[in-house]
Amino acid sequence: MRFFYLRCDRKEERRRLLPACLMVYFVTSLALFSGSGYREVMQKLSEGLRQLRAWVGHWNVPTGAALTIARQRLGAEPLRALFDAVARPMGTPKTRGACYRHWRVCALDGTVLDIPDSEENDK
Repeated sequence: MRFFYLRCDRKEERRRLLPACLMVYFVTSLALFSGSGYREVMQKLSEGLRQLRAWVGHWNVPTGAALTIARQRLGAEPLRALFDAVARPMGTPKTRGACYRHWRVCALDGTVLDIPDSEENDK
């Protein structure tokens, strides 16, 4: 993930407690733990990184305000670059269940649409 924040000119001028690389992981973790607060998500992330041996030593989770400032400093561009590089349809028209008629089947993050059962809507 380092590549994406560097490509978007998010280089650190000094060593930070919340570097851009960590913040990319943090923002993607926010999507995985959407019911949790910033500090709880960072706690889960740091524990996971420690278990993977990608994190050494003791570290205190920063305040929610510090996480907010670091997230704002990161900006949206590195996340857009990451999305553009990895987001691809998983299924092809030959994959069972990937298409309905000529449309690709997609998930819409819990959105439910109620529409009338009519011939016009069926078309």
